[in-house]
Amino acid sequence: MLIQTAGGEPVAKRFDYVLVSVGRSPTTDGLGLDQLGVETDDKGFVRIDQQCRTSVEHIFAIGDCAGGPLLAHKARRQGIVAAEVICGQPAAFDNRTVPAVVFSSPEIAYCGLSEDEASAAGHRVKVGRFPWRASSRGVILGATEGFVKVVADADTDAVLGVRMVGPHVSELLAEATLAVEAEARVEDLIHTIHPHPTLSESLAEAAEAVHGAALHLYRQKR
Repeated sequence: MLIQTAGGEPVAKRFDYVLVSVGRSPTTDGLGLDQLGVETDDKGFVRIDQQCRTSVEHIFAIGDCAGGPLLAHKARRQGIVAAEVICGQPAAFDNRTVPAVVFSSPEIAYCGLSEDEASAAGHRVKVGRFPWRASSRGVILGATEGFVKVVADADTDAVLGVRMVGPHVSELLAEATLAVEAEARVEDLIHTIHPHPTLSESLAEAAEAVHGAALHLYRQKR
């Protein structure tokens, strides 16, 4: 099999197994949902509102059967919302973002809007990027491949999204998700003291890079 390297040159490599994944589809057929009056979309996913209620008021649905993203932590949050609503408490699945992780090597983690999504939504985008090779902890671990990128609104300084590639980024994503969820500003990430030396500092330095002030990145004078 030919694979593309970082330098762009194809290299032939042999593998024992290759996984080809094209997504998942719901198996809601045969459950009798139509007889109950529970509506599904054209792909078979159950339609729900922000309270996880289906088209039948007393029937709720959560998780993968209710559509994407098909992630366990999203289902957990929806389950709590549904339980609270059933108990008569005010609750809604109105989260701004659902974090996602690809547990590959290196790991890939992201939340919120990408640059293209932010631009399409009408934001004037500004981006800060911090490479692992400039991370003290990354150097200590011998893991210098990867980066953290913060996508922000240039006018309001709001953190719109975060993209990460590298070791243990699945553990760093919660702080980034909180920043997006709480509508934090880039300045909030910058002013939050991160312990040294840790990988978490990379998020703060990526935020600093949005403002052109990352301490461990050399910027050549023009």
